[in-house]
This record gives sequence, C-alpha cells and structure tokens, in this order.
Amino acid sequence: AINRTLSLVIVTHGKNPFLIETLKSVANQIFPPHQIIVICSTDEATYLEILYTLNQLGIASVVIHTEDGDAAANRNAALEYISGDFVVFLDGDDLLAPSAIMLFLSNAKMSNAVGASCANFRDAGAV
Repeated sequence: AINRTLSLVIVTHGKNPFLIETLKSVANQIFPPHQIIVICSTDEATYLEILYTLNQLGIASVVIHTEDGDAAANRNAALEYISGDFVVFLDGDDLLAPSAIMLFLSNAKMSNAVGASCANFRDAGAV
C-alpha cells in the first residue's frame, strides 16, 4: 500500500487551450493526488472557466489567481499551500498517464529519494 501523499501543482497563464486536457489527465489518475493546487495568471473570465472546469470534473483543489505571469514566481507561491509528502509541478499543457502518480509514489517509497523526471514528452502541436 502507498502511504505517502502527493501535492500536484499546475501552473498556467493566459488563455490556455490545453488546460482542460491537463485537468482531465489529473482526474483520470488511478491513484489521485492528495492535493491539487492550480496557479493561474489569467484574466477573470479564464479564471472562472478554470473553476467551472475543476468543478465539472469533480476535482477538489485550491485555485490561486495571480496577476504575475512569471511561472517560477507562481510555482514558489504554491509552496506555502503544499501539504503532501511529495510535490509534482505541471505546466498547464502537460498530460499525465493514468498511472503517473501511483508510479511516482511507488518509486519514491522504494528509493526514499527526492528526484525529478520528465517522461513521454511530446509537443502537442506535433500530433
């Protein structure tokens, strides 16, 4: 059994046409994250659309609306909200395979290590 928790932070800015697919990939996890934090530097209408989409997908999350479009600053802003044992950062156009979080936590438990990885990356425009 996996007894560690994972906070997932998604950073997005502007009108991101891929964000809904990112959120769907999070909703389809075999082992869901303990916590989801969405940092969005968008206009008010896009912010409300993100809230609506999260609600429609049944994803409980913390959504932080910022005026700053700097991705690094937005990731840092999420740190005070993180409550999981581990954290994974996603951009608003990243997709997770359904087993991604389960595999991450299983590997972290076996190795008891901290690391970073990026797998199965492909440009969404190159489909």
